[in-house]
Parts: sequence; C-alpha cells; structure tokens
Amino acid sequence: GCEIALHTAKMGAMGPEVACFLLKNRVINGDEAIELTSKGKRNITILEMKNKIGGKFGISTRWVIMKQVQDAGINSITGIKVKNISTKAKSKKEKDNACVTYEKDNKDIKIFADTVIIAVGYKSNQILTKKLNGKINELYKIGDCVEVRTALEAIHEGFEVGLKI
Repeated sequence: GCEIALHTAKMGAMGPEVACFLLKNRVINGDEAIELTSKGKRNITILEMKNKIGGKFGISTRWVIMKQVQDAGINSITGIKVKNISTKAKSKKEKDNACVTYEKDNKDIKIFADTVIIAVGYKSNQILTKKLNGKINELYKIGDCVEVRTALEAIHEGFEVGLKI
C-alpha cells in the first residue's frame, strides 16, 4: 500500500530537472525542492486495518519508506475496517464521486475521494517455478515466490543461493 500511495502522490510532482534548474538559479531553496519533487497535487490517505502502515517492511527499509510517506504528505488512518466502497457518492466536491465507509472505534466514518485504489493482501506467486520445475537442472526459489516477507530476508536468500552456485 505504501509504495502505491507514494507513486500516486508523486503524480504531477515537479521533475528533478526542473527542480535542479530552479535551485541553480536560486528560485527555490532545498526544502522547497524536496516538497515540490515529493508530492503532486493529490491528497492521498492510506486506510489500514493494522495499527501501523508498512508492517512487513524490514528495519533497514522501513525508515526510508516512512520518511518518503511523510515527505509526500500522505495521510494514514490505522486500526480500521472498511465496510463499503461506493461509486454513487455525493460530496461537496464535484469530482469526488467515490465514498469509502470504514469503522473505527465502533463508529462508521465516510471519506470521499475522486479515486480509490485497493491494495490488499499478500500472496506468493509460484506459477513460473511450477512451469520450470523438472525442465532445468538447478532451480532455486527465493523471496516472495516462496512466501511474502521482507526485502532483507529475500536478499539473504539470494546471497545463500549465490554461495551455492
């Protein structure tokens, strides 16, 4: 969810070439450049069932992603349960035609949006492994094709396979 939110938040953000030009000509300062290249014009909110976002990130990755989420101005609401997503919503903003109803602390809350992106669940994908099994001499499975886990675990598995071959 965090990666998708970051990608969406950066849509419409200033490109690095423009920021570099403006910095060189002292039109903006470093903090302004970071803000203008980190977020576009969209207001992004992550709705998360768990008590924190990015729960599966490894310790070495988590702080980087959380800093990017903060710099991009992404909001998060945790500890919720989504109850309904409707595309027939009416809000004060004409472009907001979707509504997500979620429950938090036994209260139903509505949030209106122009776009809803659903990023739920983790599932390993072993389709290619099954197709290749028995067709090549050595086949090693690492990372999320075995089961979903942290990047650090996948790197460690890759290192171990590298030592074997």
